[in-house]
Amino acid sequence: MTATDPTTDVESTVTRYCAAWNAHDVDTLLSMQADDMVFHLHLEGAAEVRGTDALREQYAAFFQVMPDYHAENPRIVVRGDLAVIEYTITATLAADFPIGRYTGKAGTHARFEAVDLLHLKSDRITRKDVYVDAFAMRAGWDM
Repeated sequence: MTATDPTTDVESTVTRYCAAWNAHDVDTLLSMQADDMVFHLHLEGAAEVRGTDALREQYAAFFQVMPDYHAENPRIVVRGDLAVIEYTITATLAADFPIGRYTGKAGTHARFEAVDLLHLKSDRITRKDVYVDAFAMRAGWDM
């Protein structure tokens, strides 16, 4: 692999994106995404979120209700313009938080596995699909 290898560029972008999530840096996240990016948390009842304004609101809500959100040990695999990230989420809910048809209880802590599929075009993220271990998440957050 050389420094001009497109896989290296995508991997670098995704690594910076993961760091921005852990820093709760909404502006950096949005700067790395296409203006019409789609974010889809694949949980029963959760809807897709599309576009910069809606994503800014969604991310701000996540970080407000999960002030200690952290993604541990991201493992990144890149194939062309697709990146797969496996990681462990740890977070304590600062307030009750509706996720799909469930509500996490304030003060509860969860640790669960997640996988993201990121689609990229011209080094901008165009779609993020998030799959989580819903059983572990619901158990931790007393849903």
